Amino acid sequence: MNRGNQLDFVGYDPSTDEAYLIYDREKDYSLPIAIVKGIAALTGEQAEEIPPLHSVVNPDALDALFEPLAEENERPLGKVSFEYYGFEISVYASDVICINTSRADFDSDHPRS
Repeated sequence: MNRGNQLDFVGYDPSTDEAYLIYDREKDYSLPIAIVKGIAALTGEQAEEIPPLHSVVNPDALDALFEPLAEENERPLGKVSFEYYGFEISVYASDVICINTSRADFDSDHPRS
């Protein structure tokens, strides 16, 4: 869940090596920024130090893909996956962002809950 500028991980599944977070488009930043902040939280880096997301996916298209179809009508289904900064990222229409860390090369002192 997003609280101000803080990004909290909802969970971590050690059997799949995946961190999960909830994205709430009503909060203060876009889906692409939530993804970058999620990677920053895992790696311990500042979001500004991470390569731009647009190097692998169009951020505007990603945001538009999961926008509601009409006012008060959320998208019930959908998933998009891509690799970014050594992580496998999956974004679901249910507002869950999954970050698979199994192939990523980063310091193991990252916050996993």
